[in-house]
Amino acid sequence: MFDLKGKTALVTGGAKGIGEGISMELARCGANVIVNYHTSSDGKAICEKLNSLGAKCIAVQADVTDKAQVDSMIAQGMDAFGGIDILVNNAAYQCNIPFDEYDDQHLSRIFHTNLYGYILCMQGVLPYMKEKRYGKIINISSVHAKRPTNFDPGYSMTKGAIKMLTRESALELADYHINVNSVEYGYVDIGVKSGKPRDVVDSGLADEERLFPFSKLSLANRINEPKDAAHVVAFLASDEAEMIHGTAIRADSGTILA
Repeated sequence: MFDLKGKTALVTGGAKGIGEGISMELARCGANVIVNYHTSSDGKAICEKLNSLGAKCIAVQADVTDKAQVDSMIAQGMDAFGGIDILVNNAAYQCNIPFDEYDDQHLSRIFHTNLYGYILCMQGVLPYMKEKRYGKIINISSVHAKRPTNFDPGYSMTKGAIKMLTRESALELADYHINVNSVEYGYVDIGVKSGKPRDVVDSGLADEERLFPFSKLSLANRINEPKDAAHVVAFLASDEAEMIHGTAIRADSGTILA
């Protein structure tokens, strides 16, 4: 377990799925956690769980595509803990639709959430990180940044853009001792995706049957869970990762090799 005592982390989309796993793991490592949520009420429930374990946590509702709401969220985190040392950009939207079904609404939502939201949150925390000359920014991505799919081109395009956002900002911010990296996940079971469920997710099969096709994409021959996904984020948030800049760590159980 990595030592994050005295550090404060902001996790966007931190109340459910991969975000919940990350929030829990960072708290276990000793960090204060600002759990961002948008429409669900899960943020407060996660904070209650973390607080019961002795962690310090606040839940903040904010739409990461809205600059005023992002600024307010960061200000609330600063008021509660005096600073933000770690930003985990995790909030995302996935349409799960083919190319010819994309319209203006889908394109706007997926790019504003998956890319513009990352940029707004990074810009929001940078004044504090630059002043302190310390910071860890971890952008959550996917193997779809490297490997195209046959079910959601918009999602893959945003993940490809996150790769270059991470690398460009890592170059610019290294002089301030701010590390910017990304994590590329394979399939992680979070229940139903944020967009339109399709195919096996829509099939009505029991969990084991529903997830079986994805287990073949893992060399570990099992389905990854949010808690599995969180460990690499804790590493990148720690001082042990001081020498890692602009890297995309693939934590996919070998999905890209399948």
